[in-house]
Amino acid sequence: MAPEYDILVLSQCIKTVPERKCPMETMNVFEENFDIRKIFPTTWVIGTKYPATPWGCDCYLLEGDDSCMLIDSGMSKLNIHDYIRATGVTDKPVVAVINTHSHFDHTGGNGYFSKVYMNPIGEKGAKTPFDGNKEDYPLDYEITPVHDGDIIDFAGRPLKIFEIGAHCDASIAILDIKKRILFTGD
Repeated sequence: MAPEYDILVLSQCIKTVPERKCPMETMNVFEENFDIRKIFPTTWVIGTKYPATPWGCDCYLLEGDDSCMLIDSGMSKLNIHDYIRATGVTDKPVVAVINTHSHFDHTGGNGYFSKVYMNPIGEKGAKTPFDGNKEDYPLDYEITPVHDGDIIDFAGRPLKIFEIGAHCDASIAILDIKKRILFTGD
């Protein structure tokens, strides 16, 4: 008898992100680049886009017992870490980002975080902007490698890594074990 699974899968696609307005008037500087909405009690989706292109990425903010982690960081030239703090959705610090894969629309904001998790085979691509202009992004971050079967013990919310090699060789899926949510990227 096969085991039964009850897991919600959240996936992203490269797409044109529709224009969305930020709910806070004081955040006008962020409006063209980000929006945020709660999808579960301790999980938010942050829509990101790069205004000059049709590229966009949904990032996921996970709140743990004493800190938060972001899944993917988009490629806005604005600081997504500052945006999260400015929204006030959580008073817990965002201490890390983990990338579902190495394409720059998912990794461009990595340098705003003190810890970056990623499949190590994607490191070079993760630091290569689509337009080649590296001046506008903080790219001097180090990568903490993750591999198939690893479990990141994140603030009481363990995350299991699955190498899936789907959208690119560095693709991983991230299973939030307790919440039973699987984040897959593109």
